Amino acid sequence: MHFYKENKDDSWEEIHKTYKGIVLTASMDCKREENEEYAKSLGVKKFPAIRVFPANRKKRSFNLVFDSHEDIVEEITKELRADIMTLSPEILTTFIGQMGEEGRIGTIICSDRQLPLALKAIASDPTVKDNTNFGILSVRDDSILDQFKVTRYPTMISFVAVGDEGGL
Repeated sequence: MHFYKENKDDSWEEIHKTYKGIVLTASMDCKREENEEYAKSLGVKKFPAIRVFPANRKKRSFNLVFDSHEDIVEEITKELRADIMTLSPEILTTFIGQMGEEGRIGTIICSDRQLPLALKAIASDPTVKDNTNFGILSVRDDSILDQFKVTRYPTMISFVAVGDEGGL
């Protein structure tokens, strides 16, 4: 949440546009006395300020100290802690073998690009993490592409564990 007294920070507006639908953002004009009091009740001491409220309610909110747009982006990315295993051809079998109980979903992203933030946000959601293993394969390996019949790169492969033996 962006608290300001003069003008909204341009970096915050850019963050709002870039992460719309991925991260909830809001701004509060603290020229109004009741808004300033509210901001101070949250621990905001000076303006402009950004207060981060993590999705994990066990973590406390905190003031973000930033000097640049990059600082804000870094903090947002850090808060989206996704359990996405980096896969190599050598450990792909281990990843698939870790599927465990029936109904568990496995998702492999085959891409030589940076992981999209939207996917990282999905993978960091606690309700999704409870049922899904995520892996990213960033190395083009023809044997893996052939095994999963991948014809385009990047692509996403999803599969479900069935039976007690962990078959897919």
